[in-house]
Amino acid sequence: MAPKKAPPAKPAAKVSAKSAAKAAPKAAAPAPPKAAPPKPKPAPSKKAGIGVCVRGLDFEGLCHETVKEAFPQSGKITEVRLRHGKYVLLFYSSADAAQKALEFNGKTVKGCKVTVESLKQATPTRPREEYCSTLFVGELPGGVTKNQIRAHFSSAGKILKVRYYEKQHHGFVYFSNNAEAKKAMALADVPFSFGKDPSTKEVVPLSWQHKLNLQYSLRTKAFDRKKAEKKANRAPPSVQNRRKAKAEERKRRKAKKGSKKTSTTKKASAAKAPKEAVPLPREASFGKEGMSPKPRKPLPKRQLQKKK
Repeated sequence: MAPKKAPPAKPAAKVSAKSAAKAAPKAAAPAPPKAAPPKPKPAPSKKAGIGVCVRGLDFEGLCHETVKEAFPQSGKITEVRLRHGKYVLLFYSSADAAQKALEFNGKTVKGCKVTVESLKQATPTRPREEYCSTLFVGELPGGVTKNQIRAHFSSAGKILKVRYYEKQHHGFVYFSNNAEAKKAMALADVPFSFGKDPSTKEVVPLSWQHKLNLQYSLRTKAFDRKKAEKKANRAPPSVQNRRKAKAEERKRRKAKKGSKKTSTTKKASAAKAPKEAVPLPREASFGKEGMSPKPRKPLPKRQLQKKK
């Protein structure tokens, strides 16, 4: 038998055209988006690297002053944080002083072998004079009122609130911002004159020459509100419900007083005439015989004998 003929080969031009057509859309496809560049790391703060952590320091009489005395050669220590039984954090005025403190690593200080490491994240506490807007007023004399305290600090600026604790002889003055609190702090050398002007008197009394103890305080109106809420939440539910009922009753009373207020423009002539006094009958007051009182009955003989 004769061998079968092979099928004719397809033209190469058509195959190349189809492959080119398929490859064309692949080439025209958009390139994948580029990866976003990594975010830059935050620059280290200027205050970083000026603190050290001291472990193993535990001796009798451990306090802020004794810790400063234990590291005299390292440099000026601006802040000490004690974590009794764990570690002590020391913050210095400069990075060079903190590097000197690292030389105490492995040495014996006050009879304790200590390890000193540098701090990377912890930073010193921000000074209160930079952001506090409230002043603690101490050593107030007796018999002081809130208005007298307000008058003493009125020259510094707007006063939002005054708290006075009579038994403790101290108080708190709340200002609107830090700048006004700084102005009030400058009045520390001015004697407290109970809100009066001492220049009006020839001789200033001794009670007007008393100076106050002023310090910056962390307290604010929002801080006091949160503190009161925490204190209220600690009370049992029965006490909380009683307080709420009292607060609602006070609101109702205020609303009633506001609605019952009458205008004060009435004339005095429109006032009601006084009621005439009704005379009492003579019999009821003086008896039947007119103006003479009722005659008394004679005492029995027994009572007369006892009186004698």
